[in-house]
Amino acid sequence: MKQGLLNVFLSFGVLVLGSLAGCSQPANVTLGSGSSRDDPAAPPEVVRLEFLQQKREQVEAFNALIAKFQAEYPHIVVEQVSVPDGQQVLQTKIANDNPPDLFTHFPTNANFKLLAQRGYVMELTDDPMLEHVSDDILSDYAIEGKQYLLPLTLNTTGVFYNKAIFETHRLAIPRTYEDFMDICQTLQEANVVPLLFSDHDENTIGHQAKIFFINHSSNRDDMFVDAMNGVRRLSEHPDMREIAEKLLQIRAYGQPHRLQTSYEAALRGFAEGEGAMYITGNWAIPLIRKENPSLRFGMFPLPAERAEDTRVIAGIDSAIAIASGSRHPEEALTFLRFMARVENAQLFSDLDAGAPSAFTNVRSGESEEIELMMDMIRAGKNISWPNARWKSGMMEDERIALQNLVATKDVDRFLREIDEIFYEK
Repeated sequence: MKQGLLNVFLSFGVLVLGSLAGCSQPANVTLGSGSSRDDPAAPPEVVRLEFLQQKREQVEAFNALIAKFQAEYPHIVVEQVSVPDGQQVLQTKIANDNPPDLFTHFPTNANFKLLAQRGYVMELTDDPMLEHVSDDILSDYAIEGKQYLLPLTLNTTGVFYNKAIFETHRLAIPRTYEDFMDICQTLQEANVVPLLFSDHDENTIGHQAKIFFINHSSNRDDMFVDAMNGVRRLSEHPDMREIAEKLLQIRAYGQPHRLQTSYEAALRGFAEGEGAMYITGNWAIPLIRKENPSLRFGMFPLPAERAEDTRVIAGIDSAIAIASGSRHPEEALTFLRFMARVENAQLFSDLDAGAPSAFTNVRSGESEEIELMMDMIRAGKNISWPNARWKSGMMEDERIALQNLVATKDVDRFLREIDEIFYEK
């Protein structure tokens, strides 16, 4: 992560990131689509906003905020839609000139950047609500100097672990990759499934791979950019072969039928004690708690070969945008401004399992499960998602190549496919 974001972490003593939303209206947008202008005394017409929400883990948190919003604005009905392949659905709806009024996305995502640059997303720069946002933060996540999202919470990724299992087998938090593999071996010898995998869902493999990219590459900052610029093929980078082999190595400690296991099934298995560890992000905490409220679990960083080289990923987890083609832009802005109020941003953070808030004027609850991750972030040992500089479509293709890797165990094929995705592209 850039130094600006780190400065905010240190200044507030908690993981905080702000990018509140306002509005700079495009010329072709007409406001007031949901009210009666001819008769000021007439009740406002009912307006329905489609909200395409891509994070299934946050459906209930958003439902609670939507219910509160509609109690205050009964004439604006927000209809949350959550689907498995939200990004593809969004692109299809935009291509068909039927965009959702509101949608969640990620500022480092290449597809989102492209949508913003091509004018499909309403610009949200220079609104007074930005007064609580650090200039460093706005700079870190701006797209060509402009703001297009209202961030709500932040994420980090690591290894969830079952505290009871670790205590039973007297296991300590690993500081090196060798320590981590020793834990896997110890648990396997004790007839405990060390790791659960959800390889049916390729995005979860992608999350794991990105942790390896940052902790097991000597050139983690420029490896992919060098390939895109034609400097060096990824297949010629010795770290890439090693990373592929390690992704296969850890699967020797997983459950059977990994390719048939979905994300939700793996989370249920972890919550029910079917495996000792599961690699994913803090966004999964609400679902794990829902499955087993009494489970004692935490998260630790997946370590590098040397403890001093270990880093964690940190970035924006949940953020809302408005489609520039929304038929109800004024009402969509009303919802965003409602979400940006301090009491509502606080409520969302609390409902999202205490996820670190994106607002500097909100108390970050920081769930105890990610305490070790927060320690790393406060120490400045964090970086942004590696795909922040990738081009549109690359992440989706990379995930498919990774799923092919774990299915076939063919490292050479994976290296060829990864070159086709990134080299001179």
